[in-house]
Amino acid sequence: MRYAILHFTMDNHNLKQVFDENPDIQALLKDFEKAKLELLAIEPFRKGSILKRWQTCRKSTCLCKKDKTFHNWPYFSWTLKHKQKTVSIVIPEEFLTQANHYIQNARSVERTIQKLSDISEKIVQKQIQLTRQFLKNSKI
Repeated sequence: MRYAILHFTMDNHNLKQVFDENPDIQALLKDFEKAKLELLAIEPFRKGSILKRWQTCRKSTCLCKKDKTFHNWPYFSWTLKHKQKTVSIVIPEEFLTQANHYIQNARSVERTIQKLSDISEKIVQKQIQLTRQFLKNSKI
């Protein structure tokens, strides 16, 4: 039984060496490290979208109560999903630039995470392929 465990450990060590020496995996790992650095450089972010809306006021003497096509002002709402519910907050027009920057940062985070996921998938697939080749060659 000890021999089987030792043999298995040696195979894993040799397999790790095969992974470390493979140029495809090494290139993918470099790409992964670059993507990790992109993620570390990210600034504050928040998901959602900004909508421009018009609203009627609560004053009974206002023109918006008499004329349904008249609205007092546009206002901006930042809408996002939180715990499977839609949450909206009204933001000042002066904050729009900053809010859009936060949304762009959130999209950047999502793209970077997707990139990391894609690279990881390629690494795993390559390692599976090399493991199969290694096992095939070690049986000969």
